[in-house]
Amino acid sequence: MTTFRFLTFNLWYGKNWKKEIDLIKGQNPDIFVLQEVTKNFPKFGLNNIDVFHEFENAFPDFRGIIAPITYKKERDREIFFGNAIFSKFSVLSSNIHYYLKPLDWTDDYERQSRNLVEVKVEINGQKLYVFTTHFTYSPAFADMPIKIEEAEKVIEIIKDKQPMIIAGDFNSHFKSEVIKKIDKEVSYIDKEHNPTWTKHPFSYKGFEETELKWKLDYIFISERLKCKSFKTIDTDISDHLPIVAELELN
Repeated sequence: MTTFRFLTFNLWYGKNWKKEIDLIKGQNPDIFVLQEVTKNFPKFGLNNIDVFHEFENAFPDFRGIIAPITYKKERDREIFFGNAIFSKFSVLSSNIHYYLKPLDWTDDYERQSRNLVEVKVEINGQKLYVFTTHFTYSPAFADMPIKIEEAEKVIEIIKDKQPMIIAGDFNSHFKSEVIKKIDKEVSYIDKEHNPTWTKHPFSYKGFEETELKWKLDYIFISERLKCKSFKTIDTDISDHLPIVAELELN
């Protein structure tokens, strides 16, 4: 049996990337997954910041993999935000699955491309698959056909890859059909449904929220993995709260 620490965190575009790096270092994870990782992003004064590269520099003992969900190139400047996985363990292989539509650029949350980042790592001679994703936004995080399709496509990708972890921002509350579908395939570790969003006021296309009352971020684990402990970390450096877990691989 091998015990390791795992963390998932939506960075809010990396608005407070220095503080986010410090927080993650303080949790001492062996693997962590990130959403809304940006490069030269035109929000929050991030125009000339490569957040992924800053994380690479801050965690030199980790291997990082990034996959944009929106992307464009202006002259010689890449601009994107996406999902990333960082592992202290040896990475044997990696893959990126664009499961909705090809990568492009749009500011419309409901029309962005979506992906599933996959890595296979080796832990003390045992193989482990790690996935992260960021599902489509919908007003009040309601179930929509496109989100059900996302869940079904993700399940199809992960179902034969064991043992595995899938974690990230699913933009779905815990009573949704999206979460119920995934939970049938892999186990959702936080049955207390601790809220992870929002720490800052949100307003988009008529939907507004000012309180921390939505569970949107999840860690799911397959057989051969056991959750020994977990916690949601209270912080205001992002609109989401990170989750850290101590997991055991059998």
